[in-house]
Amino acid sequence: MGNISERFSNRNLHDDQYMFLSAIASSLSLGWLGTHEKAREVKVCQLALFPMLLNTAALQGDIVTLRTHIEQGADVTIPDNRGRTPLHLAAAESDCQTVRYLISKGSEINARDNAGETAIFDAVRCKNLEVVKFLYQEGAVLERSESDLGADMCCLAYLGDTEQMEAWKSAGVSFNLADIDGRTPLHVVHLNTFLIADVSVGDSFSPLLCSCVSLSLP
Repeated sequence: MGNISERFSNRNLHDDQYMFLSAIASSLSLGWLGTHEKAREVKVCQLALFPMLLNTAALQGDIVTLRTHIEQGADVTIPDNRGRTPLHLAAAESDCQTVRYLISKGSEINARDNAGETAIFDAVRCKNLEVVKFLYQEGAVLERSESDLGADMCCLAYLGDTEQMEAWKSAGVSFNLADIDGRTPLHVVHLNTFLIADVSVGDSFSPLLCSCVSLSLP
């Protein structure tokens, strides 16, 4: 507790703030209330609450509150109990301004939540190209196999979801990636969908054959 004590020794809190944190400490059964170690009680409350408070502020795009918590000693790299960091939440909300702020304050760009997903996955799912491109330029990576990514692209091509495909492309995913059977999005794309892809990538299921099959379907 020595380093923590030094970090917060000069922090001044209003009485209403202290009363609030004291109530939280009591509900958490910290067991230090009623002692003369007021600073330590406040520190424990803050450290326990900061992940939740930061994530709430990030979810709301409240940079002012984020700044306040960081000035009080909050660490933007510490996740909540689901492994979600403020960066995950900001990316999921397509909030590029908050994403940029969190990166500037040291957020880990490739931090994984409990499901193994990073902030760029959240941004891709939200189809926000600005956030995806920014995270990719800052070093975000998609640590998935090429066959898995190829399967995702094929599925999106079949659904005709070109907007989602463009988000993946902005994250560095090629439309020429193939699934486990060697098929690319171009092989399974609907006739009314246009993609710029390298038609030299092929397997036994050629684009022409796929077009013929779709023409034969009811």
